[in-house]
Amino acid sequence: MTKKQAKRVGSISKFNYATKPVDTPTEAIRRRFDNTSEQFFTWLIIPLSIINGGIWLNGLGVFGSAVFDADITTTIWITGLAVLAISLLSGAWGVVASDFIQTLVIAIVSIACAIVALVAVGGPGKLSTTSLQVSWLDLI
Repeated sequence: MTKKQAKRVGSISKFNYATKPVDTPTEAIRRRFDNTSEQFFTWLIIPLSIINGGIWLNGLGVFGSAVFDADITTTIWITGLAVLAISLLSGAWGVVASDFIQTLVIAIVSIACAIVALVAVGGPGKLSTTSLQVSWLDLI
């Protein structure tokens, strides 16, 4: 790669979001490139978001059906309808509020799991002196 080519690649990739007054990634694309690129990436996000949401719902359905001993299809439908109802009835504020509550729940559960794991091992002192007899190859 020549110096000129390296400089060109650097100028394309150095768009810094922190220094530009933008609110969304698509707005940054519009400012860096043009309206056509913004439209392309905006419309590309829609089907990818639907596929992503379907994968999340499927994973949640598998977990929920295993934990609650329920039918996986029923679990997916109930969860999907609950998410849809929250989004439609409360708008962006409700989605942000539910994300905040989920973050609090995950943080509390993570701390509780860490405490239970330490107690099960015998405390932090025992954890540091105990070594696992597991190889990484055993996990594969």
